[in-house]
Order: sequence, then C-alpha cells, then structure tokens
Amino acid sequence: MLIAGASDDQVVPTDEQPRWVEKIKAPQVTYSEIPETGHMVAVEDPEGLSGAVSDWLGTLEC
Repeated sequence: MLIAGASDDQVVPTDEQPRWVEKIKAPQVTYSEIPETGHMVAVEDPEGLSGAVSDWLGTLEC
C-alpha cells in the first residue's frame, strides 16, 4: 500500500500523514510525500504523483 502525502496540505496536517503508516495494519505500507503540493496532489502535481507511484511499483515483488 502506498500513502502519497502532500507537503503543504491544509486539510490533513502534513505531520499527521506519516502516522497513518503506523496506524494501518497492513504489510508493506509506504509513505511518500510530494513536495510543494496541497491537498489536491493529483491536480497540482500529476507528474510528481505518478513518479511516486511508479517508484513504489518498482519496489514490489511479483
């Protein structure tokens, strides 16, 4: 599971986002923060988000 956070999120505090990794009881949870973005990461930086997803997919074993 990938949690993609935003460095400048005004809805979900940035310091709270990594804590979700600790709260989720699932194997292989990864947190990635997209710099200079707010709550609408996919709109604000689609390339940054897709890069984070692509990097994360590269770490998975099939």
